[in-house]
Amino acid sequence: MRLRQHWNKIPLLLGSWADSFRLRPYAHEASNIEELRDLARQQPFHGLNDDPFRQYLAYRLFRHFGCHSFIETGTYRGRTTQFAAKVLGARQVHTCEVHPLSFWVSRAALLFCPRVRMRLSSSPVFLRGLNADQDGGQCPFIYLDAHWYDYLPLEDELRIVATKWRTAVIAIDDFREFPARLHEIAVG
Repeated sequence: MRLRQHWNKIPLLLGSWADSFRLRPYAHEASNIEELRDLARQQPFHGLNDDPFRQYLAYRLFRHFGCHSFIETGTYRGRTTQFAAKVLGARQVHTCEVHPLSFWVSRAALLFCPRVRMRLSSSPVFLRGLNADQDGGQCPFIYLDAHWYDYLPLEDELRIVATKWRTAVIAIDDFREFPARLHEIAVG
């Protein structure tokens, strides 16, 4: 019964595996919105909510700041994780997922992404467990996207990141409540 309930995940896995082999970095840089739209049509990517503007912005920030690693909270299906490994070309990708079924589905989807390290964990526990020097490097790109359930870990995530890394590019996605003290937490 339980397997039958999740049978619809199989096409997602097959699509993820196909994407894993097809994904490549952008062919060239876009200099305006029209070029970005053309680029997105020529080379559609999944990840970052399938939004070509977010994807390209992440790509440009990753390159501009010389990031080498990508740290993600909230793997879900692993599409953003694949994007980080294949399109951004991150040397290391660390990600966590708190929901067991999503963890195993995304783990299977990321089978052909060898630089990805996944943990079945809450985001604060995951971030605390990372070694800043070995797992993140000098300026990691940190994508905070673990904000779906009752507990909103954003404030804890930011506090941990601020204590572990001196420099990081932080992107926050899908949060409902903006913490009043966000600036205070991020700046120190």
